Amino acid sequence: MHDPNSLPELDLHRRTWAEAERLVRHALHTWRRQGVESAVIVTGRGYGNARQEPVLRTKLEHWLDAAEARGLGVRSWRRVAREGALEIQLARPGAVR
Repeated sequence: MHDPNSLPELDLHRRTWAEAERLVRHALHTWRRQGVESAVIVTGRGYGNARQEPVLRTKLEHWLDAAEARGLGVRSWRRVAREGALEIQLARPGAVR
């Protein structure tokens, strides 16, 4: 397994879902072009809101499981860093899925 601290990282703290989604799309595109196979997206655990629920992380997880993310090269993901981040596995550019 990779050390999440040594991977490219995108921090989404204090972002709205609209901002986060745009940044994630851009990061995935950039990472694939650079040949990155694993990266970390930091959402925080999500307890900094009035409902004390992981809103952004939950939306991102659903998005990562959807067809659009698969089309951008997402192969899989897992929670890391005490569930405050997601490690993303990416397909190599040009890889047939």
